[in-house]
Amino acid sequence: ATEADGGKEERKEIERVLRWCREEGGHFAGMSRNEVMEMVRSGRESAEIAALRKKHERAAVLCEAIVRRELTEVDALLREEPSLALASSAGPSADVPLLLAIAHGHLPTVKRLRRAEQEALRAREKRESAREAVIEG
Repeated sequence: ATEADGGKEERKEIERVLRWCREEGGHFAGMSRNEVMEMVRSGRESAEIAALRKKHERAAVLCEAIVRRELTEVDALLREEPSLALASSAGPSADVPLLLAIAHGHLPTVKRLRRAEQEALRAREKRESAREAVIEG
């Protein structure tokens, strides 16, 4: 690989992490491009970003299960971590589970993802309200 390829891959990684931060919301949404760039270039992820990466890698597993129509695996993944319904996959395609299920015409999975999505949104709102209460003191 050439140095230019490395720069291109680095830019893709920076954009990927920024996308994940925006999707996650809360305090992640406040991360600047410079913060992410420094983290990617140094090779030192914070524990929170490492957990976010793992979540999006698990979203890729969820997307693969959706394509294979493995509803049992989809259910197990969503029971364990409902917020996967809101996460894009870690791969270059950045698949979104709900849109993937719709594209494959798998109605039971669409319904399960919508339920998990609502559960994840309620949990996110609760966390953000608690965080705001702490900030406001």
